[in-house]
Amino acid sequence: VSLNRDKAKKQGFDELYTTIENCAWFKENLPHDTKRRGELYFPGKNILVEPTITSASGIISSNLLGCVIDEADFLPKYAKSKQSFNMDGSYDLADDIYKNAVDRQISRYASERGNPAKLIIASSARYPTSFTNRLISQFETEGRIGKDVLVKRMPLWEAKPEGTFSKETFPVEIGD
Repeated sequence: VSLNRDKAKKQGFDELYTTIENCAWFKENLPHDTKRRGELYFPGKNILVEPTITSASGIISSNLLGCVIDEADFLPKYAKSKQSFNMDGSYDLADDIYKNAVDRQISRYASERGNPAKLIIASSARYPTSFTNRLISQFETEGRIGKDVLVKRMPLWEAKPEGTFSKETFPVEIGD
């Protein structure tokens, strides 16, 4: 799930498609239907992988074994919306997509042995009360981090390959 279909396709799906297309294991064990463009369909297991645009309805009636919500903190949030289920009338698209995805995964895959479904939320937090920060706080309160939730935070200069940025540093003063 991404901000728009082109971004979903270019930023995640195309890389995944190329990786699977060039992987010997997939060619031998789980070949995909090469006639279907813009999606990965594995007929042997009836698995479909496709990029989806940003909307909660984009995942309705889907069996989401895996889902990536890309740039979650950049999705719109409205003070007043007809789509709201909140008492104050606010609507947070990231929160709506997340809740719908979790509901789908639980209703389709959860059992007494656990839930094999995976949900990845990828974003840089824009402010302290952003969706990802609120979700991380909720998981901390519930004691889920390190159990069924993994949180990775790192500055951009650590996430990018070595050589992307200069090694030169300089002091920065923060505050009054």
